[in-house]
Amino acid sequence: MLGVLFVCLIYLVSIMLVIFCVKVLFKSIALKRLAKEKDKLLQETLISENLKFKRNNENILMIDNLNNILFNRIFKITQDVLLVQKFIFENDMN
Repeated sequence: MLGVLFVCLIYLVSIMLVIFCVKVLFKSIALKRLAKEKDKLLQETLISENLKFKRNNENILMIDNLNNILFNRIFKITQDVLLVQKFIFENDMN
């Protein structure tokens, strides 16, 4: 009698262990699927952010180039103004 009860208890524990293993397996599969979806979303976001980064870098280079051009033009204008001023002062002196 005690032996039959012990065998039934072992079968019950074994069945519970198998059910637990199957439950863990299904949860693992669901987590893997969720991780793949998140990875795909992150990859798409990374591609989008890289494109934004490239565009921003191009814009920064363009603005820096324009800044240099404007600085050179201002320097040239200032130089021309000083030359005109010098010419005026030299003519006034003569």
